[in-house]
Amino acid sequence: MLSYTATNDKELLDGLNSEIFRLPFDGQIGYVLFDGQAPVGIASVSVTPEVSVLKSVGILPSHRGKRYGDFFTRSLLYGCSGVSEKLVVAYSDGYFEKFGFVEKDGKMEIESKNLTFPCECGKGGHSGK
Repeated sequence: MLSYTATNDKELLDGLNSEIFRLPFDGQIGYVLFDGQAPVGIASVSVTPEVSVLKSVGILPSHRGKRYGDFFTRSLLYGCSGVSEKLVVAYSDGYFEKFGFVEKDGKMEIESKNLTFPCECGKGGHSGK
């Protein structure tokens, strides 16, 4: 079963981030995706009542192609939309257009109230890195 949690476990965050992005984790708190008890993904997100910024989302290479990245991204967007008025993705990626994001100055942005979640059952999806 997939689940995710916020953590400040620097060893876990650095290990996952290094394996996925080849860099130590840059931050105090990260979100970790678990497949059962095994950590398989990581995300960096900053959250305030005004804006949540999705900085990165990545899945271990051995777990890609299973739609884990799509699940993780959708879950994070949904959670942040209940907290922040606006959502921003810190980079431009057409993947986010299906949720209603628009590209602006090299980033993707949307007002939380306009976020949509189209069904993609059975389709291939985001690579997770």
